[in-house]
Amino acid sequence: MKKIKNILLLSLCTLLLSGCMKFNMSITVDKNGNTSLATEILVSEDLIKTAQQTKESYLKSLKEQYQNENVTIKEISKKDKDGTNYIGISAVSNNNKSSLKAVKKDGRISLSIPVKDLTDSLNNKDFNDAMKTYNYSFGQLKKLGVQMIITITMPSSPKTNIGKVSGNTVTIDLLDELSKDSNNQIQTIEISSSANDYRYYYYIAGGIVIIGVIGAIIMLIRKKRKPLKEA
Repeated sequence: MKKIKNILLLSLCTLLLSGCMKFNMSITVDKNGNTSLATEILVSEDLIKTAQQTKESYLKSLKEQYQNENVTIKEISKKDKDGTNYIGISAVSNNNKSSLKAVKKDGRISLSIPVKDLTDSLNNKDFNDAMKTYNYSFGQLKKLGVQMIITITMPSSPKTNIGKVSGNTVTIDLLDELSKDSNNQIQTIEISSSANDYRYYYYIAGGIVIIGVIGAIIMLIRKKRKPLKEA
């Protein structure tokens, strides 16, 4: 087991320090507090060739690492803006059986995620030693093209202690967070929102008002266009 962990860690170091890895995690929380999790792990085809591996053998080993009865795994491929081809897998939790649990209380949904759970592999001594050897920082990894993004979608517009909010979604760049001084790093991601998105009710009510106004204008125009009866 220790040997396998060392091999995985070495692979992680190689991927990160080469700037050829993209990691995207999407978490969706519904109005009942159920969570679903989808993860994408992508590696450049050039790196696989450099490592003298075939696409098939690499994807097979990657799928074996993440295989679980509660997860559906698919092979994926993408092309970056600079034309670099990436291959990897997507792992999607089945039937809301994600290990992440949200709490519903008093009409609100709350989700807490310890950052350590997401970055545990990056806090390993061997990885840190490799970073020092290459004189790399997390900020430099980002410049190299390494991507570690988490998006969390809540039932309604959320409040959060980290990341950027757009609509019902919070986007968190883990490399940005890890680049901060340890005293300024967030230890736990805290996100909450109302269980229901009342904006839709406002949209419906607004739509009814607009339709009513348009109807009144049409009636007024029709009356003005109505021909006068002959005497």
